[in-house]
Amino acid sequence: THDTIGVSFKCPTPTPSARRELLSVTNALYDPLGLMIEWDMAGRLLMRAAATFDWDTPLPNDLQEKARSFVEKLTEAVRVFSVKRRIHCDRLVCYVDASNVAWGVDIYTTDGVRVRAKGGLFSKEKRDKWTVPRKELLALIYGRQLLMEIWKSVPESKRSCCSALILSDSQINCYRLHKEAQAVGTKAWEIKNITALRGWLSNHNVKLRHVVTNLNSADAITRGVCYNEVKEADVKEAARWWVEADCEGEAPWGPTIDFKFEDLEIASENQAADDEGEDISIAGPNPGNQEEIDDDFNV
Repeated sequence: THDTIGVSFKCPTPTPSARRELLSVTNALYDPLGLMIEWDMAGRLLMRAAATFDWDTPLPNDLQEKARSFVEKLTEAVRVFSVKRRIHCDRLVCYVDASNVAWGVDIYTTDGVRVRAKGGLFSKEKRDKWTVPRKELLALIYGRQLLMEIWKSVPESKRSCCSALILSDSQINCYRLHKEAQAVGTKAWEIKNITALRGWLSNHNVKLRHVVTNLNSADAITRGVCYNEVKEADVKEAARWWVEADCEGEAPWGPTIDFKFEDLEIASENQAADDEGEDISIAGPNPGNQEEIDDDFNV
């Protein structure tokens, strides 16, 4: 009952003053499961802020102070952190999000215990050129990958019973992933990846629902906010809404859009387009349940 695990942080210097020292500090956090992912992402963002300086050139005073404060707070956070070692992974709540600079995935048991979490920074090119909806679609893809990775730990005889609730604050992607047809202007790579995700959602016991940003646990990951404001009780509430009410009725965060899988009727859509003077075209035939990620999504 009291068997727990933690993470390791053997700090090489409490006062990193140059980029090289800061790198050694951020690399000293050993957390392969992402149990303290917010701190890892905060460290990466610090490194990005220091990227314009030479390796051994003293950093500006304000950045040195941020680094010193980061080390001090992380040391204490690691000291008191622990999580249950034995958990059940057959029913999971998965939060996904993307900001302008980063993506994040945060997965919990239905009783609010973090199982795994991941995050990453976008390259400068993708950060500057990609739209936020595209970045959030990538986060959904990574959410799928991490869920499937976790479910490999479930005995094979029980994997067919695995289920998950995916929560995203991207209404546009929730909408697109529940529609067979895509609007005119949808890129080929978008159609490919949306189709793959739709197929996966349809063939697994997984629900996708919209969540408000302040209750999206992955939001803190994408912004490098060390102290996540989404608490265990919030995750439990979301899980209860899913398990007990099948995501029907009002969500814990208030009224929410009830996205359902639909095949749009071309005739009615075209009629609506005629009425509005818009041009709506239907995406071409389904390429099937593709599982691969388009090369454009590599980060």
